[in-house]
Amino acid sequence: MKQRSTIRSYDQQAQVGRLLNRVKSGLEEAMDRELAPCGLTAAQYVVMSILASGRAESSAEICKEIVYDPGAMTRMLDRLEQKNLVRRIYLRGEDRRKVKLELTEPGRALYPQVKSRASALMERVMGPLSAAELDQLEKLLTRMAECLGA
Repeated sequence: MKQRSTIRSYDQQAQVGRLLNRVKSGLEEAMDRELAPCGLTAAQYVVMSILASGRAESSAEICKEIVYDPGAMTRMLDRLEQKNLVRRIYLRGEDRRKVKLELTEPGRALYPQVKSRASALMERVMGPLSAAELDQLEKLLTRMAECLGA
């Protein structure tokens, strides 16, 4: 196996890291702008999306899926609850601390509109990529995430 030059390799890796950060930040800012007319942020949309899809139903499960701080998640859920988009259901039984989350009726009604806006933005960002390029990008990012244990 050939050894690459450490300096060149580090510079290239650092550049890729900067680009990943730029894309992540730019995508979040663009999503915030896109969803602002609906009164939502990108982060709030992600939570609603997870609940709508049934991938999680508790704060801890959502935090695990999106690698998010539990304290910040509590504050975000408080804001979504104040907007009457998400509700906490306190379960009775063995563990009274267990709380199930679900979209409210207004949350379920708003979700298709925000999903449509989010989908349109993602199409603008990723549309120029071919299906093969998108598949390759997904595979590469998955490998990187696995290296981080994420």
